[in-house]
Order: sequence, then structure tokens, then C-alpha cells
Amino acid sequence: MKRLYPDVIVTRSYVFSASLWVFFVFLTVVFFLSQHDLFHSIKWQETGLSTAHEIATATSEGSVSRRIALFLLGGVAVVSLLRRRRNPLRTNGFLGYLTLFFLVWAVLSLAWANDTALTLRRLVILAMLSLGAIAVAERFSIRQIMLLFFFCCGVFLVVGIFAEIALGAFHPFQTGYRFCGTNDPNVGSWGLATLFLTAVALASTTDRCRAILWAMAFIALAFLLLSRTRTTFAAVVLALGSYWFLISSRSRKAAFVLALSWVVCLLFLLLGDQLISGAWQVILLGRDGSGTATLTGRIPVWERCFLYVAKSPLLGYGYNGFWTPQHVIEISDSVDYGGTGVPWAFNSYIDLILGVGFVGAGAYILMLTLAIKRSVVLYKRSNNRDYAFVYAMIVFFCIVMLLEGIASDTGIASFAVFTLLAKLAFSVPPPC
Repeated sequence: MKRLYPDVIVTRSYVFSASLWVFFVFLTVVFFLSQHDLFHSIKWQETGLSTAHEIATATSEGSVSRRIALFLLGGVAVVSLLRRRRNPLRTNGFLGYLTLFFLVWAVLSLAWANDTALTLRRLVILAMLSLGAIAVAERFSIRQIMLLFFFCCGVFLVVGIFAEIALGAFHPFQTGYRFCGTNDPNVGSWGLATLFLTAVALASTTDRCRAILWAMAFIALAFLLLSRTRTTFAAVVLALGSYWFLISSRSRKAAFVLALSWVVCLLFLLLGDQLISGAWQVILLGRDGSGTATLTGRIPVWERCFLYVAKSPLLGYGYNGFWTPQHVIEISDSVDYGGTGVPWAFNSYIDLILGVGFVGAGAYILMLTLAIKRSVVLYKRSNNRDYAFVYAMIVFFCIVMLLEGIASDTGIASFAVFTLLAKLAFSVPPPC
């Protein structure tokens, strides 16, 4: 470990004690119990997406395994934080205070929540995830955090592949097939994207096991394509491009833009209008494109949600407390979403406004913006590509938030971003 600047510590350490590997395995088990099901691929093929009443029932009852797993996470995090720390936590500038403000505002939203019991339950989950993220940020370097989530997501992918094969659900060349593994294709794709980005970042910054890392990156990308999740795939491409543009010199950027422009022009001359239709099919990832005008039914959902936003714009309905069984059924019945239920707004920014109002949502968006800025500044000061990875992961998260409910998710991808935010807000010293 060496110090390049007074405020930036760069580490390339791969030294892991047995206790750290135990922590890795523990987190893998926690998030598997929290969100994964070995038989999910069969269930998804048989029933498809859930109906409004199924979603409403799941919302009211919750998941026992998720509660147990997250309570275990919170308990271990408390024990870890109470032990003597080698890297004491501190509030790093405005980002740290803004993060604390958002957490406090979320707790205060219990006072005006539409469903107090549901909001309280979601706040307990937030507390467990926050404690876990802070404990991981305090315990591990950014490089170790990358390896942690590479390990977790890699295990989930391997288990998912074997689960589908064992259940006879693995048919990658069958029309309409989407890779599920042990989770919903959309939600599971976020873990595949995390695996891909961590593998690429690790492979581009180390000589050790580089071939294995690149192989895992290509495998993760292949299964991401098999999941046919267009939002996640687009977000991965944009995040990877952002990562490359950040770490590349101006001459390499200019050469890439010129080469890409030349290739596009050549293909257009050779293929003509077929190039546009072919590119459109690639964007659709083999899925039906009939609903693209409404973003697969999302726009009517957003319009309906804004009617509720107008009733409580500043405060919202309580942290993650808007989607009560009643609201799930009301909105699902009022829009045509392919005969399935609407579990969230399919836009995390709208979900935030519904939950904690424009005040809380504004704080959250500003928090992400400052985190992106700080990761870029720290990278430029230290030339440490680990900070470029932090930048790419948060960019990926912000893009997925536009069309999915990832911000309220309790899976490994969301937890990875929360951990990196905690690292920037409470562990990594702020840039001067």
C-alpha cells in the first residue's frame, strides 16, 4: 500500500485472511437466501410474471427467508463495526452529510406514511442494508470490495446455470428463452452486469489470473444477452464506455471515435437501410418490439403514478411505502401491462418521489451525482482505476434506475452500489 496524495490511499493488496474469506462466503449466503430460489427457472417458465393479486399478497406477507438473511447481515455488521477499527469511519464532506440526511429523512417519513407497518418494515430492511454496506466499506479496500462482489455474483451465476440444467430448463437456442438461473431475468441481470463490470475492471488492472477474469467477463456478458434484458444491457454498454473514456488518453479517444465513425459509414454503404433494421434487432435482443412506443407499458404506469405524486409531492407516502397491496391492485387494474401486475413504477426516480417526496428524491439524486464526481476526482488524483470502477458502477446504477426499480431492490447489485457509496461518504477521505 502506498500513499500518492495526502488524501488518497492506493492499495493493490490481494492478501486475504481466513476471516475475510469467511465474510465473503457469509455475504454470498445472505444474498442468496435474500433473493434467490433454486427452482425459480421452472416457476418462471410455468407461470411467467406475477398477477396483481400475487404481487399484493407478496407485499403484505413479505419473505421470511429475506428477513432472516438481512437480520443476520445487520447483526454481523454491528459486531464488525463495534470491534476496533483500523480504518475509522468519518463523514467525508457534503456527500457524507447528504447521505446521513437522506437516511434521517427516510426514517422521518414514517410519521406521514400511508401504510405505517409496511414503511416500518422497509425502513428496517434499509437499516440492515446500510449497516452491512458501512461494515463492508470499513473492513475492505475498494479492490477487495470488487473481489467480494465478483465472488458473490460468480457463485450466483454458476449455481443458476447448474440449477437450470438440473431442472431441464436450460434451452438457450429455443425461441423466447430467457436465462433465469435462480432469479427473475430482469433482477438477475443486474448481478450479471455487476459480475461483468468487476471482471473487466479487475482484468484491466492486474496480471494475476487475467485470463480467468476475462473469461468470466465474456461468460457474464453471454448470459446477460441470454437474459434478454434490454435496459441492463444498454446500461452495461454505456457504463463500460464511460469507464473506458475515463481511463483513456485523449489521443485514444479521438482514434476510437474516428475508427468507429469510419466503420459505421462503411457498413451503411454496404448494407444501406438493412443496417438500421439489423441494429434495431440487436437492441431488442430477440424480443418482441411491439411495445417499444410505450417502453413496454412503462409510460402509462408513469402517468398513473404521477397522479399520486401530485397529491403528496414534497413528502411522499413513506419510504418504499407507496406500493401497498391496495395501490398495486389499483394501478395494475388501471393500466394495460400485458396482463401482469405492477410491483413498482419501473423507474426508481419516480419510486423515490412516491416514497420520500421531491425532498428525499432530490437528496438521493444529488448524492449519486456527488459520488460520481468524487470518484472521477479521486481517479484523476491517484490514477487508481479502482475509482474508475466505482464511477462505472454508479453510472450503471443511475441508468438502470430510469427504467427499473433497482434502488429499492435488496439484491447484490444494489448492495454493491450502496457499499461503494458508503466507501466514498464515510471511509475514503474527500478530495482537497
